[in-house]
Amino acid sequence: EQPVRVDASWLQRTTREVPYSLSRTFNVPVFCNQWGVKNELYRSHGRLEYARVLLDALVQYNVSSTYWIWRSYPKDDRPLDQPVWGFELVHNSGPR
Repeated sequence: EQPVRVDASWLQRTTREVPYSLSRTFNVPVFCNQWGVKNELYRSHGRLEYARVLLDALVQYNVSSTYWIWRSYPKDDRPLDQPVWGFELVHNSGPR
């Protein structure tokens, strides 16, 4: 299995050049509405690393945000490791 590279410098630079620049130029707060990580991107493929790097950039540049955790149907009593379509960050770590 190939390791996944998260381009932290690109995320930092893009956050600085777009939302942070907009906020500074117009003296307004910026809100990043609903970012997420697709369910198919398992923990072993960089899911948590991407979230950590993106959140670090948003916090560093004072950009408010919400994380999208929608699913197409309720999980009910199904095991947490059973696949679902959605954007869960920690409950679906992929195949064992």
